Amino acid sequence: MYQKLISLLAPSPTPTDPSPINFAGNLFSPSDFSFDRHFLDFKDQFRKNFRLEYPDEDNWGLGIHALKAYDSITAIEEAMKELGGNNTSKPKLLLNEILSSNFTGLSGEIRFHSGKLKQKSIFKIINIVGRSYKELGFCLVNWPGELDRVPKGWAMPTDVAPLRIGVPGNNSFPVFVKVKHVQKTNEKIYDGFCIDIFEEVIKVLGYPLHYEFVPFNGSYSELVENVANKSFDAAVGDITILAARSRTVEFTQPFMESGLSMLVPVKTEPQMEWIFTKPFTRNMWTVTLSILFYTMFVIWFMEHQSNPEFKGPRRDQLATAMWFTFSSLFFAHREEIKSNYTKIVVVVWLFVVLILISSYEANLASMLTVPRLEASVTGLDWIMNTNATVGCDDGSFVEDYLRN
Repeated sequence: MYQKLISLLAPSPTPTDPSPINFAGNLFSPSDFSFDRHFLDFKDQFRKNFRLEYPDEDNWGLGIHALKAYDSITAIEEAMKELGGNNTSKPKLLLNEILSSNFTGLSGEIRFHSGKLKQKSIFKIINIVGRSYKELGFCLVNWPGELDRVPKGWAMPTDVAPLRIGVPGNNSFPVFVKVKHVQKTNEKIYDGFCIDIFEEVIKVLGYPLHYEFVPFNGSYSELVENVANKSFDAAVGDITILAARSRTVEFTQPFMESGLSMLVPVKTEPQMEWIFTKPFTRNMWTVTLSILFYTMFVIWFMEHQSNPEFKGPRRDQLATAMWFTFSSLFFAHREEIKSNYTKIVVVVWLFVVLILISSYEANLASMLTVPRLEASVTGLDWIMNTNATVGCDDGSFVEDYLRN
């Protein structure tokens, strides 16, 4: 592998290389790499092979580009091993395997992010004096939001050129953003939850930030486009974070839950005058009435001979038994029972009554409430299939979302 690399690993100048170019007095930020055991072993082996191939060449020093070239070939070699040898017929698989590389090479950490080699954010500052150099320190790039990459568009504003912050001027929800025009002073007052959040964040910054709000009367997508093309430096408002918008602008962390909801009328049900009969089926009502009359005759048969409250004409006896059995449905019976056998029958009947009443009330409550909770629109598929008329907030993404 070293023989193949000799023609590729051209040495690059270092601060100690003799060169006709005068670097004295200049500041540099060189690419830094670790002089560990792995690097020293590679350096010795490379020097031997280089001198065998080019015995008359003295400048064999290793530069950062040579080390990166070696790490590149190492990543390709490891990727081909993972794919099982010769996979030149599948370049896409080989590329994906290379992009998944994660190891420490001679030039540093080899790891890819979004298809690009992840760069270190720490740089060493040196000052070259003659043929030597002096390390001055390290520089750490700290972007707003703790990003490890350069954000999309950032420039420090001044009094002369403050940040132009776009604000939705025709917002339908003033609780988030409200633009009020004062006729007497010809000034605009900006208020709302989003404005309050922005102003509180500005107070937390350790430096003054000069900005001005600019009302925008277009759609939210157009407002985002104006930030992308730098007509505005930023935008503040109830702007929904969408995948398409995230490709062109940066969003802060969301401070409110976002979503898409539909406001639809309640499903109307026809008036049912006999709804109190619906909790039970016809067969259930038949069984319930049969048990009621059966219990009535059993109580009458056991009580009419010994219980004075059940004596009298046959018609009065049956009426008393019927009243007793029916009132027990509501636990309102007052007649005294004499026979112990009758008491057993009544206990069983009351247990059945308890089950019947609980089931009846549950079914009736469900019939009265559940239909009112059912929406007349079942979802977006129903809207698309029926070509229904939909109203949405002017300027929002909802219209494009439904069309697409």
